[in-house]
Amino acid sequence: MPLDDARTANLLGALALAVTDEVELAVTHAAALPARGAATLGLLRQYPGQTVVALGRQLGLTHSGAVRVVDRLAAAGLMARGPGPDGRSLALGLTARGEQVADRLLGARAGLCERLVGGLPLADRRALELVCERLLTELTTSEERGDAICRLCDVSRCPLDACPVERAA
Repeated sequence: MPLDDARTANLLGALALAVTDEVELAVTHAAALPARGAATLGLLRQYPGQTVVALGRQLGLTHSGAVRVVDRLAAAGLMARGPGPDGRSLALGLTARGEQVADRLLGARAGLCERLVGGLPLADRRALELVCERLLTELTTSEERGDAICRLCDVSRCPLDACPVERAA
């Protein structure tokens, strides 16, 4: 890899980590929940009706880990279980309070990202949009991975027909 490409790759890695840290801080503060709980609320706000198994796969959790997260969120009054698609599983959804918390954390993420991008000149914002679309397409290896990538997305700002992750999945 040429030296300039190695530097670009290194900068991308540093940027990805810094943005991840900032997003995690913003959403966990807004939700007053640990990162896994906040991610779960965000995911269920975007994709209600997930099963525990699907939720675990999308969040990179074992089945027992996903059950523990669901149990904690249900005990906090943020999540409810209902009948699943096959009669043996449970569909997960948010309570009204859970939806409020999810909306708050998604708003915190959106505000942070808009602040980061908002300071860039228009030409840089357009170039960044194209690069993000290409990288997201590359990172989307399955429908479940796509759901995980978009777990904190605001689908009203990136409709499904224009979403590079949705198209790649």
